[in-house]
Amino acid sequence: MSDARRMNQAVTEYLKQALQGTVHDSHIFALALMITGLIRSKSSNFEQLGSKSGAQAQLPSRVKQIHRCVKNRHLGYETHFMPFIQIVIASLGLAEFRLSIDSSQVGRGCMLLSIGLVYKQRVIPLVWMVYKGKKGHSSAEKQLALLEQLIALLPENASVILTGDAEFDGTELVNWLSAHPNWDYALRTAKNILVRAVQSQVQRPLAEIAPPPGESQLLTSLYFTQQEIGPVNIAFLWNEKEAEHIYLVSSAQTLQEAQTWYRRRFKIETLFSDAKSRGFGLDKSGIRHPERMARFVIAVFLAYIWMIYLGVRVIQDKKLALVARTDRFMYSLFQLGRFYLDRILEECWAIPISFQLPHPRSFVHLVLV
Repeated sequence: MSDARRMNQAVTEYLKQALQGTVHDSHIFALALMITGLIRSKSSNFEQLGSKSGAQAQLPSRVKQIHRCVKNRHLGYETHFMPFIQIVIASLGLAEFRLSIDSSQVGRGCMLLSIGLVYKQRVIPLVWMVYKGKKGHSSAEKQLALLEQLIALLPENASVILTGDAEFDGTELVNWLSAHPNWDYALRTAKNILVRAVQSQVQRPLAEIAPPPGESQLLTSLYFTQQEIGPVNIAFLWNEKEAEHIYLVSSAQTLQEAQTWYRRRFKIETLFSDAKSRGFGLDKSGIRHPERMARFVIAVFLAYIWMIYLGVRVIQDKKLALVARTDRFMYSLFQLGRFYLDRILEECWAIPISFQLPHPRSFVHLVLV
């Protein structure tokens, strides 16, 4: 039996077990086909997916199966992805969820807006939506809809820290976060945003009240924007490389806290790069309809999380030296997972498939890229 066929069968069996008859078998076969094809072809091109999928049908039939799947309105997040995210969340046992929100272009003219969980040096996608648009133009309505979808997934009274860039500093979002006492945040904002100190009657742009070049500072109890929401805190972080301040609206109580939180924001970019240029070529997909792209992303993100799981597994199984150099820690969990799968197939070992991720503090992983 070929490696592709073994892999396809293993994925199919796991999906059946995890979904427990809640979705039609044809959906499971299509998802297994796409997951296998994505990992083996490293492409989002349907013909390449089909050719590497390990399915028994002829190539034209495989490609048609993918097309039918992404067009199928009965395939969606709640039924085909959420059960696996619930497995992830339950297995982690986290008391604090460190989240990052961002958007990225995918397919033809589609934007993928996602909120993910920071896990080591990667981000696990929890919720997302796809829409027609441009980078930096997601509406407050879309952002709040994702947050409401997410809050239903998290354990009750879980502590959350959300980070994002200046696309997410709108008054509606900051108001929503302020209304949830267990949620903290650090969101980049613009230097021309107006704020007012509690004891003042005058609104001033952030650039006017920033500390001198080279200095960082946290100001507390400011009313934010012309709508004067808050009070909020504003962190001024000096960026030595750009020779300018980064401005954050935040609930952080100290400057160090704001800096630590905001550094996590950049990890969500690894999710998009792994789904695109370093992984599955999602940006090169020819899909132009947002609702079809959203269905295709289900397979992409399931394949991604599985590779993260295998990356953790190769470390826990003490087989890292079989797949990578150990004198230099160069590889992400996503890369290690792909290397480990290649070795598993090469050695004809049983293919481990799971979405049960261990607590991030339960193992050590260092990466330089």
